[in-house]
Amino acid sequence: MLFKRAPNVLITMYMGIIIPQAFKTMTVKSVNG
Repeated sequence: MLFKRAPNVLITMYMGIIIPQAFKTMTVKSVNG
């Protein structure tokens, strides 16, 4: 499986890019109400 070759890269990208952006968006939405 190709996916198994680079799981930690995908996880690192996900943790480093997608989660912070989602968190920032949620925080801004919560603050702005």
